[in-house]
Amino acid sequence: MKTSTKIIWAIVGVGALATAGFFIIRRFRKRRIMPPPTPRNGTTPSPSPTGAYSSDAFPLKQGSGGRRVKAVQKWLNDGAHWLAVKPSTGFTGTCHLVEDGKWGSKTDACYKRMRNPNDANQDDSIGKTYYDKHILKYES
Repeated sequence: MKTSTKIIWAIVGVGALATAGFFIIRRFRKRRIMPPPTPRNGTTPSPSPTGAYSSDAFPLKQGSGGRRVKAVQKWLNDGAHWLAVKPSTGFTGTCHLVEDGKWGSKTDACYKRMRNPNDANQDDSIGKTYYDKHILKYES
């Protein structure tokens, strides 16, 4: 047998052993389960892919859920608050949100359209002071 033929067979043999080893290791390897993300700096995590929402602790933002979020949705649907009509942006103050107590993408989009874009102090969340002043009366 020629030397080049021996080398080719050695390469094929090593490749076959490597392939078999890969599948054996893959079969017996334990699957790792990743822990859920932990909140940082007192913020609440965004909703999980399963649709679970966090508590209604402040600040309220996308991913929050509960009775306070339901009050925010009622407030956004009401349109009677002072930022309700902004002809420059086309926002008329009603969003037609389902008042389910889950701050999802529709509630977030409505809140972002509603707030005053010239106010540098506003962010994508609602703090306790703002909630108590404007939204608390919508709680049922």
